[in-house]
Amino acid sequence: MKKISLKIAVLALFAICMTFTLGAQDVIRTAEVEKKKEKKQEHRMKRLEKMADKLEMSVSQRDQFMIAQAEFNTAAKAIKDSEVEKKEKKAQLKALATEHKTRLSTFLSEEQVTKIEKRLMKKKGKHKTKKGKRVKQPQPE
Repeated sequence: MKKISLKIAVLALFAICMTFTLGAQDVIRTAEVEKKKEKKQEHRMKRLEKMADKLEMSVSQRDQFMIAQAEFNTAAKAIKDSEVEKKEKKAQLKALATEHKTRLSTFLSEEQVTKIEKRLMKKKGKHKTKKGKRVKQPQPE
């Protein structure tokens, strides 16, 4: 009888230790995910700041641009994460992009909007290969 109760006590102790270990792992994973999100957000902000510098935006334009980009990214993520068909998502994203361009044109000059469009077209002209390296697609003639 003592052997059985000893085995139960050891198993209970083992179960408690495993619970704490798994809980600690979850906390660590959550912290790592948050850290990655923060780094991604910092990288995104640096990219936007760099773009704003290249476009020679004024302080008010820069503020409006940052807000517009943040709202666009949030809306695009919501569309991508939705349970809608792929075609519908594509249509919604296209409409969102058109709306975003219109919004940008309210506070940016035509030249600045054109530079942004050129940058996006250049970005669309590239794709990733299977090895993950970016390669420029041949332009149709």
